[in-house]
Amino acid sequence: MASDWLVVNADNADCITSLNCSVCKTYADRLKGMKNFSTAWAFTGSENLQLSNVEDHACGEPHKKAMDLYLSEKGLSATDRAEFISTPGQQNIALSIANMQASDLAKTRTKFEIAYFIAKEELPLKKYPKLLKLEEKHGVEIGNSYRSDKSCNVFINHIGEDLGKNLQKKVTECKFFQCFDGWL
Repeated sequence: MASDWLVVNADNADCITSLNCSVCKTYADRLKGMKNFSTAWAFTGSENLQLSNVEDHACGEPHKKAMDLYLSEKGLSATDRAEFISTPGQQNIALSIANMQASDLAKTRTKFEIAYFIAKEELPLKKYPKLLKLEEKHGVEIGNSYRSDKSCNVFINHIGEDLGKNLQKKVTECKFFQCFDGWL
C-alpha cells in the first residue's frame, strides 16, 4: 500500500534523507485543520526513517481522510472506501495486487489457489505454509511474501467476499429464480 503514497527523498549520494506522503500533500488544503495533521509528511518530509513512523502515519486520521479522498477520486463507492481503509491487511494486499508485475501476480495467484483449496477442503490454516513448501518442491515459484497462516486467512476472506459479491450481483440481476428447500 505504501508504494502508492510513500515518497522516499534521497540526496546525491542516494542516501535517504526524508519521507513524504503524496496523498497527504495532494489533499493538504482539506487536511490542515485536522488534529495531528503533519506538515512534515505533506511538505518538508519526515526525517524519522523508522518503519514504525510510516505505520503511525498510515494509521493516523489525517492520512485515512486523504486516502478516502484519493479513493473517492479513483471511483470507489463510500462503502468500498470505508472497508478498504478499515482493514489494513486487506488494503495492503489489494493495492499490492494492483501494482504487481506479471511474475509476482502469478506467484500470488498460486497462493490464492492454495488458500482456496484449504477453504474448500476445510483444512486447517496451519497446512498453508506446508502446502507452499510442497509446491516449491514441485518446481513452482512461490516467492517469500504472504507465506503465513494469517495470510491464508486474509486470502480466504478476500475470496469469500468476492464470491459473495458475485452471488449477490447474480441474484439481484436475474429476472427469475426458484429456491427448493427439499420439500416437494
